[in-house]
Amino acid sequence: MGLSSNTLLHQTNHAGLSGIIRDKGFKVLYSLEEIKSPSPYPFKFAFPMISFSDIPFTELSSHLYKYGGFSIGIKREWIIRNKFSPVCYFSSSSVLLRDIIERIVFYETKLSNGETISSDEERDFELIIRILSYVKNYEGSLKLKKKNKQYSNYRFSDEREWRFVPSIAELYNDINNLILSEAEYQHKDDYINRVGNPSIPITVNDIRYIIVDQEHQIEDFRNKIISSFSPEPHEINRINFFTAKQCENDFLGLAHDIEEPFIP
Repeated sequence: MGLSSNTLLHQTNHAGLSGIIRDKGFKVLYSLEEIKSPSPYPFKFAFPMISFSDIPFTELSSHLYKYGGFSIGIKREWIIRNKFSPVCYFSSSSVLLRDIIERIVFYETKLSNGETISSDEERDFELIIRILSYVKNYEGSLKLKKKNKQYSNYRFSDEREWRFVPSIAELYNDINNLILSEAEYQHKDDYINRVGNPSIPITVNDIRYIIVDQEHQIEDFRNKIISSFSPEPHEINRINFFTAKQCENDFLGLAHDIEEPFIP
């Protein structure tokens, strides 16, 4: 059995999926990332990104409802063409990760003290931040505020995330637009407007499947796609629509057990 898929999955909620179809593309949004390492310096900053998971249907199981219950599957060719890259997963005990974070702290300290850094140091500083924008802990805690749920020892590496982060040039050549502090993240909409709301377009032929929560939503999203993309009949017919429950029943075999009161 393969460990990757030719279709990558973007998980979202009803409003998020509706927006992707309406806008005919994916918008870059700031995501707050906490990276833990042996360094005494905490690292909790936000980067602008678009994320997908490389999870085959046969392994969706616990991922189906994690981020909102709605998903859109996009061809891997689109992912590659638009310069997405797999995330680098590090253990929270990684010495290499500690060294990377402490190198950033070194430069930030110099700049905050009013010291000048050379052009080579500036390029080094930017490169390290770019590297960290594609880093995630192998496992850790996951908080889903919109669902009021929290998980400990969540294994992020199981998501096999692919990520797009704009270059410094695409962020108006301002490194301050690439990395936001936790306080700045509270005004993330202001920052995303500041960089022009970057997005990556899709065509109807890039879409492989849509996963929704309820059966009646299939026709609703089919109509949304028709309204937005004006596809030919054969193009809309190539998109597979599923409910999360169908995925559980037909692909994962998870929904056949029915819990009943225990009778001794």
